[in-house]
Parts: sequence; C-alpha cells; structure tokens
Amino acid sequence: MKLRKKIFNLIRDFDFGRIGAEKFCTSFYILYDLELAEDELLDWESQILDDLSKLVDRYSDVKEDHVNYPETYITYDQLKSATSEVVKKLGLDYEKGNNK
Repeated sequence: MKLRKKIFNLIRDFDFGRIGAEKFCTSFYILYDLELAEDELLDWESQILDDLSKLVDRYSDVKEDHVNYPETYITYDQLKSATSEVVKKLGLDYEKGNNK
C-alpha cells in the first residue's frame, strides 16, 4: 500500500475512533514526517497535512503540560477537531455518509 493511502487511512481511523491519539500521533509522524516522499502528494494535500503535522507534534495527554504551557501543547479535543477538519478537506468522510 502506498504511503499516501496509509496516511489517509490512519487519519480516518483516528477520526472514526478506531485508534487512540498516541498511536495516531506516533504513526503519523513516522509515515508523514519520516517516510513520505514529497512527490507522493498533491500540493494542496501537502499543505493540509503539513498543518496537521504541526499539531500532531504538539499533542500531549499530560494535564500538567497544558497547565504549565497552555500555548505549547494541544489537547485530545483539539487534535480530534483538527483531524475531523482534515478528513472533510481531503474528502475522507465517505464512511460517515457525508461524501456520496
């Protein structure tokens, strides 16, 4: 399976609740930031995923991180919301019945 498809499936799996945030963030980092070649995505897809990557890097499930560094880390709800927007922008929401 090509990396593009793996990344899109990973995003959908997190958005649909099939995997947790930690697994999503780790897997996204490995697939997108480390393994994906620049030419495997369209420019507009790259921009959307670049923005998501910046948020994935800032996710923390440690409450003290959010208290001590509120502008640095994002919460699960913020990550989930951002991922849901990415699913819509990339047209990956067909399993939810929104893209027929």
